[in-house]
Amino acid sequence: MQCSSYRKAVIIVAGGVGRRMNSDLPKQYLLLGERPVLIRTLEMVHESVPQAHIVLVIAEDMFGYWRELCKEYACEVPHVLAKAGTERFFSVKAGLDSLDFSDEDLVAVHDGVRCFADKRMFDDCFFNAERYGAAICACRSVESVRYDGKSIDRDKLFSVQTPQCFKYGILRAAYNQEYNSSFTDDASCVESLGTMITIVEGNRKNIKLTTPLDFLMAKGLLDAGEN
Repeated sequence: MQCSSYRKAVIIVAGGVGRRMNSDLPKQYLLLGERPVLIRTLEMVHESVPQAHIVLVIAEDMFGYWRELCKEYACEVPHVLAKAGTERFFSVKAGLDSLDFSDEDLVAVHDGVRCFADKRMFDDCFFNAERYGAAICACRSVESVRYDGKSIDRDKLFSVQTPQCFKYGILRAAYNQEYNSSFTDDASCVESLGTMITIVEGNRKNIKLTTPLDFLMAKGLLDAGEN
């Protein structure tokens, strides 16, 4: 599945402090196997979308540490740095501010702690974003689900992942509005302006590394040769 000649960018958001990991070092810099998580994510994105302009959004006081980390692990993926904000909303906005794109160009936003995404997911998201304006990866719920004490149809529920892809003009407009705490991801921000969101198939291996248990699961995926 191929997109047209529109320019593409991937904004990797990695400004979090990782409180749920009980670690002084933010989770995106912790080792997974023999490489830091964020370096794995950066290399995966480059392999998946080699023509994309990559913007890495991290805390400003980690710029020097990150550059030293790239030297230590011989990571030579081309990218630019942008300064993370106090909320994810402002971090994505900072990434967008670093781009000189036209409205029809394509932008993906990806979590820095999701290093098990793959080329198929990015291809599907970019393809559908070009056609429809906004596309996200998500997986159907496999668990029975209850809301307010009542069972609800799990076939109507999705666990949302990243990448999430958009035409630049749509995403730019969404991030030009005032911040609202209901904006939990890029899709919710874009949807607030009336844009329909297309869902493409995610991957259950595309876990977000948030807790120590997630790292145990990720190590199992590495041991199985998944990344």
